[in-house]
Amino acid sequence: MRHWWVGLAIALAMLPGQGRAQLFDNVLAANRLEYSRSTENNSDVLRDWLDTDFWAQNVRFGFRLEVVQSTPQLGSYGKITQRFVEVRQGGLRMRFGNYYEKIGQGLLFQSFELRTLVLDRIERSFVQDRNADGVWLEYRGSKFEGRLFSAQPLSPETGLRENVVRGADVDIWLTPALKLGSAAMRWYPSDRFAVRRRDFGAVRAHWLGEWLDLTSEYAWRSAAPWTKGAAAHAFYAAASLATPLGALSFEWKDYLDFNLPFNNPPPLVPTHSVALLNRHTHLLWTRDERGFQAQFTFAPAPGWSVVALANRGASHANAPDSRYHEWFLDVRYEQLGQWNLRGVLDESSDRMFGRESVRTGALEVERYLTPVWSTFVDVQVQRVRLVDGVDYWNQLVTLSVARASAYSLALQIDRSSNPAEERKVLPALIFSATLDGRHQAVLTVGSRRAGLLCSGGVCAFVPEFRGVELRLNSRF
Repeated sequence: MRHWWVGLAIALAMLPGQGRAQLFDNVLAANRLEYSRSTENNSDVLRDWLDTDFWAQNVRFGFRLEVVQSTPQLGSYGKITQRFVEVRQGGLRMRFGNYYEKIGQGLLFQSFELRTLVLDRIERSFVQDRNADGVWLEYRGSKFEGRLFSAQPLSPETGLRENVVRGADVDIWLTPALKLGSAAMRWYPSDRFAVRRRDFGAVRAHWLGEWLDLTSEYAWRSAAPWTKGAAAHAFYAAASLATPLGALSFEWKDYLDFNLPFNNPPPLVPTHSVALLNRHTHLLWTRDERGFQAQFTFAPAPGWSVVALANRGASHANAPDSRYHEWFLDVRYEQLGQWNLRGVLDESSDRMFGRESVRTGALEVERYLTPVWSTFVDVQVQRVRLVDGVDYWNQLVTLSVARASAYSLALQIDRSSNPAEERKVLPALIFSATLDGRHQAVLTVGSRRAGLLCSGGVCAFVPEFRGVELRLNSRF
């Protein structure tokens, strides 16, 4: 909390006289309200997040107010959970309080937030907040960038700020196309860890050419002199090639004993917008995992686009129960103002999480009835075989009608023959509307199956729900 008041004092001192007389020249606010009523236990839950942002020339500050009203068992509260002050002067930026920032590729440090995820053109609530509380100082010049930071990150495991992290990071442009960077960081763990402090370092390089993009970063943890065997490290490399035929990208990862409560290394796992695929996303195991991902994107003819993707990974010992792979093909055709077609085929195996084989097919058809009205049909079929011999099918069907930039109504039927599922068929009706361009409402009536919801390799378990849910997003 002390960072907030220090930043506020600096910000007010740097405001010119005219700025202090007319304190704010811009005020922004965003509100997200979620209400749900479960027919399972007749419980009501109301959640509201209000974000404010005040600007006064080169000074900015704001806060987040969170309110939860629920049953006594789930608890209720209302409090300010984030606050910040930010000062900009030329190439210098100073931020005090809560912030979302990233060092390099996230091998050492990244604070971030995920709020929503769109699956089958339907927005899903997805709350993953890993903000940092502290100080972030940054300078950006024409050939040099530097950052100093101190943070108490929000732990994804406990939801507490039990760790302290301090570090420095620099980037230097040797040429207009070549940038080199380095970072040093010290971690003071909480009492539940067996060490008092740990030191980390990282080096990276980035080449941005006209048709070739190369990126690499290596991070390490300083080990005690008596440590034997492979040292804890994280390595990421990527190459992107643009050709007249299409775009080709290749990524490689190598992580060993690098599971930190405040980093977010590239998982090399695609974020699927197909709901059945999203439920079976591979979860990154930074304690012991290496692998690659390759993707080729091209347009064989006007209106057509194709994405082919392959990834594979395993532990360093290539243990059979650690191997996973995925083959993904996405073909789309768009006839402007008339048709949108999409076909998806996917095959994967992830023995680490008990999945011997997952095969998925999806077909989407959108037909424009008029310039503003359209219909949408999505059919997904999936067969899952587990390592213990269980074999079952999943099917998901979505039918919707929409008026462009106004509202839509969708019927979704989720069916599964999984013997572990009590309810085999879960229907839901989803209505969404955009009101005067600043408010968006989504009303869901029906059931939602339990499972993972994943974005960029970050996943959260969503419990089964049956009842009514309303979300209202507003911007002012």
